Formats: sequence, C-alpha cells, structure tokens
Amino acid sequence: MVSAIDQLYQQVIMDHAAEKHGSSPVTPSDTSSYQVNPTCGDEVTLEVTLEGDTLAGLAWQGQGCSISQASLSMMNDL
Repeated sequence: MVSAIDQLYQQVIMDHAAEKHGSSPVTPSDTSSYQVNPTCGDEVTLEVTLEGDTLAGLAWQGQGCSISQASLSMMNDL
C-alpha cells in the first residue's frame, strides 16, 4: 500500500515532468553548464543570466527520466 506522502511525491514528480518549468533557452546567457549522467543517459544544459551578483534568469534544456526533468523544473521554481 502506498502512503499519502508517497502518492504526493509521485504526483509532484509527474506534474513537473509533464510541464517542465524553465525548460527553454536563455538568450543570451552569462554562463552555462552541460552535464551528462553516463550511467543512465540523462543530459542537461543549465543557463543563467546575472545582474551583478544576483541571479536574473535561469533556464535549462535536457532529456532524461522523469525524476531528472522534475528536479530541474522544481529548481527553476525555487
């Protein structure tokens, strides 16, 4: 039997994986990071723009499992 918290966790992951917040290129970006997980094939490019020392924009593009896509979407929201 799946607990209520487990169901909520699964729903949050599925919601973010389906509607990826921040999944678009930032043009122009001040810096970017491209990462690959060789064990599963997940790939992501994270781009940021800065205004001085403040984060002004964040965007990402990538492919991979629902968990990796959802974690990027949630990071964007934070």
